[in-house]
Amino acid sequence: YDKFSMRFPNMRTIIEAPKKRKSPYITYDRIGAYIACQDNATELMAQLHTVIEEARGQKSPRKFVDEWFRETFPNFGKYPQKAAT
Repeated sequence: YDKFSMRFPNMRTIIEAPKKRKSPYITYDRIGAYIACQDNATELMAQLHTVIEEARGQKSPRKFVDEWFRETFPNFGKYPQKAAT
């Protein structure tokens, strides 16, 4: 035992696992699900795959795809306004 343990024999130590860091980027699954709901989904999916291929040569591929998606779909994540009656 070290000096600390001898002074506080009944003290319990709990070691917690570090919390997972959340990515600031939208996942590819969410991007694909959102695009699948669009009227021209096949065209947009082809465009998404092209952007993903281009992103492979970038310094930060996830950021590249995320920025393209947010520019292409600026209303993603915003609820539509209720129509006035």
